[in-house]
Amino acid sequence: MTCAEYFADTGFLDLWPLAQEVAQDGDYSEQEMIEAICMTFDKAQDYPPTKNRCKWFLIVFTEKLAEVRAQTIRLEWSNRRRHAR
Repeated sequence: MTCAEYFADTGFLDLWPLAQEVAQDGDYSEQEMIEAICMTFDKAQDYPPTKNRCKWFLIVFTEKLAEVRAQTIRLEWSNRRRHAR
């Protein structure tokens, strides 16, 4: 599936252009975007936006992109450390 298809499946296709802009500004990969939109969708299930959906999405999606990046860095660091022994 493409990144845009993930956005369509999660109901955020209308925010796809905003997500692309945010991801481009932070130099995030398509894989990071896919993981972040899935996490954003999960959060929307528990805490759906009630007033300003676009602003809610911007905040949550940006937060999830950062989480995905942190997880990736942590995993790479852990793997390097394991192989260095």
